[in-house]
Amino acid sequence: MPDMPIKEGKITYIYIDTLSGTNKEKLHNTLLQWIAKNANNSNHVIKLNDKEEGKILGKISFNAPVVVNKHKFIYNYDFNAEFTVKEDRYRVIFTDFTINIQGNSATIEQLLESIKVIENNPKNKSGQIMFDINKQSLVNIDNYSRKLLQVLAADVETAVTKNNDF
Repeated sequence: MPDMPIKEGKITYIYIDTLSGTNKEKLHNTLLQWIAKNANNSNHVIKLNDKEEGKILGKISFNAPVVVNKHKFIYNYDFNAEFTVKEDRYRVIFTDFTINIQGNSATIEQLLESIKVIENNPKNKSGQIMFDINKQSLVNIDNYSRKLLQVLAADVETAVTKNNDF
């Protein structure tokens, strides 16, 4: 199982970067451009855009496969993204992850709890299927979040240091 960062009982990915000599407005605009480039529909993703406060709040979604007993299922995941900008630095927080399965949703924390319950009852076959689904879902969320933060850091640094857009 992935080693997922937990803050105040919730899975929370935090990335902070300092880019000396970069003003708040440039960073804010760069992050908005990055969201537009990397989100399917940035107008749908962005829930709050407050340039004065240096805050952008959004909801990011992605699809990823889960394979169980040679059957492949595509599940939808979403999470809240908070971008905070100050002079020379920015912070990104990904939290409140959910998995959406056939019209039902569960938080990532609920997945973790169900994994613990299933681990304590290993002879339950249907429990093993849920264990596999939940474990793969955790890996999907962890891989996607870490990769997205890496892409974000590289893209923002490139855009700011080369004074380019995306």
